[in-house]
Amino acid sequence: MKTFRAFTFLEILLVLILFSLSAAVVVVILPSSEDMTKKRVRALFNQVNFLKEEAILSGKNFGLYFDESKSCYTLMSLNSEGWRPILDNRVFSSTKFKEESIVVHLNINDEVWSNNGRLFIPENSFYGDVFLDLEKKEKMKFPQILILSNGEVTPASVVIYSKEKKIEQYGWKIVFKKNGQLILLPPGKKIEDK
Repeated sequence: MKTFRAFTFLEILLVLILFSLSAAVVVVILPSSEDMTKKRVRALFNQVNFLKEEAILSGKNFGLYFDESKSCYTLMSLNSEGWRPILDNRVFSSTKFKEESIVVHLNINDEVWSNNGRLFIPENSFYGDVFLDLEKKEKMKFPQILILSNGEVTPASVVIYSKEKKIEQYGWKIVFKKNGQLILLPPGKKIEDK
């Protein structure tokens, strides 16, 4: 007589419970899109704070260029060749949000600065030939937010949020005030609430 050795109902139930518990732990450990957005906004906020301090201490002018279509930003410095990305510094390197679900929205608060780089057209400048020769160099990107050596910053706000969420409810906001003050607002908060 042959006997078949099989799993009992209790053993199968125990294995199913272990699988469900391990799946629940993995789901809790995986970061959500809100966590990734929060991490990215805090990193940008800290980078801009460091850059602002560097501008004051070194006497150099810096800028921030946002490419909303690619969800990325570039930290730039002004030198004799014009605005150039900061490439040789780990803290101030350019950042592209790898997550396709993160959206960047820039709002310039000052009408003069929001006119698509109007102030930086070389033909309108006394020193246009110093900054750019359009025939010899590729088109330069100019920063939308300037961080000046005297501590002033272009008044603007940057909202970073997850694609599947509404901007007003779930968007982290960095407010740049003209006097150099930076304010980080969590989702749903306004400056008056803080």
